[in-house]
Amino acid sequence: MKYIEVELTPFYKTEHINEVEVSVILSGMENLQPLFSLNKNTVGKEFLPFTKPLRIIQNQTELSFRVETKQEDHIEKEHYYLMNESSGEIIVKYGVALLPVGKNPVFDLGYEEQGMNGSGMTFLPFFSQGEYQYKLHWNLSKLPEKSIGVWSFGEGDITVVGDENTLTE
Repeated sequence: MKYIEVELTPFYKTEHINEVEVSVILSGMENLQPLFSLNKNTVGKEFLPFTKPLRIIQNQTELSFRVETKQEDHIEKEHYYLMNESSGEIIVKYGVALLPVGKNPVFDLGYEEQGMNGSGMTFLPFFSQGEYQYKLHWNLSKLPEKSIGVWSFGEGDITVVGDENTLTE
């Protein structure tokens, strides 16, 4: 089974959470093409801007990749392909800026008073069809004390088996 471990690190600056760093460890996914995809725009709604450039790393070495943008129904997607073959764990890292929560939290991830709210589909990767074991870890070290992290599957660190879209739910 393919294994995906995600660490989300929200950053609290002055009055609200303004950024989330994303680190994704992929195991058993060496031959996937594309390696992963990101939604960039849905029904005219632009998703979150990067605050830190997307990097793909293996054995402490940055891997070359190419991005292919495709319009699929009402969604603009970016598909990420490795330029060379690889084996073993692959790490994907990037940061996204949070904007104020919009009128449609289904498509938004944004900050609100004392936290953030919204959908993973606006900033988390999704994968080729198949079954995956996901582990989501909230690194809350940059937030005020007593902060909690909640995903669709519960509070705190969660492990769940699901399909290619489970992470973005």
